[in-house]
Amino acid sequence: MRILLTLLLVAFSAMAHAQTNVTLTQDTTVKLETKTFFDTVQTQPAFKGNLGQYLSKSLKIPAGTKFPPRIDTQLWIDSTGRIAHVEIMDNNTTRKPNTPLEKEIVRVIKAMPRWEPGTYNGRKVTVKYSLPLVF
Repeated sequence: MRILLTLLLVAFSAMAHAQTNVTLTQDTTVKLETKTFFDTVQTQPAFKGNLGQYLSKSLKIPAGTKFPPRIDTQLWIDSTGRIAHVEIMDNNTTRKPNTPLEKEIVRVIKAMPRWEPGTYNGRKVTVKYSLPLVF
């Protein structure tokens, strides 16, 4: 089971990491509780190392967990590479985690080591980043 989980996480982390070069078509600056973040940047944030391996080693699956087919997360990576905020996505709506598995996913994401931050016009910025997890 753990090997299957590892393989799935690696596959989807590769998809998330593949988004490193994005063509900027318009300024998509958005305000989030008086903090500015970007949806579209010239260089996407990048996890330093193997994201799937980090997740599979760090996640402690709660006993009796029923695995959903997919959990979509949304995180904000600040200009220093830290995880500034994490949310669970449900039908394109953000919400707080409400199952033990979702709470564990949020805990592990918040504990991640620093990422390489995204850039916009040559400066490091806070970026909203989607990370789907498939089980």
